[in-house]
Amino acid sequence: MKVAVNARATDFKIGGQQRAAMEVLKRIPTVHRVTPGRPLGGMKGHFWEQAALPLRTAGQLLWSPSATGPVIKHNQVVTLHDTAFLDLPQFFAPKFVAFYERLLPVLVRRVAKVVTVSQFSRHRIAATLSLDAERIMVIENGVSTQFRP
Repeated sequence: MKVAVNARATDFKIGGQQRAAMEVLKRIPTVHRVTPGRPLGGMKGHFWEQAALPLRTAGQLLWSPSATGPVIKHNQVVTLHDTAFLDLPQFFAPKFVAFYERLLPVLVRRVAKVVTVSQFSRHRIAATLSLDAERIMVIENGVSTQFRP
């Protein structure tokens, strides 16, 4: 089975989600990284994910490591690290929260599997998005090779 990765978010300033995705990609060099060709943030990036990404990953399992992905792609695993933007919306931009409030309930029901990083996040995702916890797999984050005992 060919595996593609929605690598759109790795083209931006490195945050936690981007770092986690990049560390996984370093260790699995055979996956097909799919990006827009140039950094696309905000709604332009989300539009690319919804319109172009499903076409570019046809016939492949897609891993979307940064909480968003195309809602029409069923053969997809999406990683949702937490629900902070829903639990504490006052700390996020209102447009960001409004978009995720609409996207995530649809996305998590359509994908093959949701992955998260802890049992706590698994329970919060299930409760917040009314999703059966059995559809959520916990895969804890690893540690970068730059860290040593």
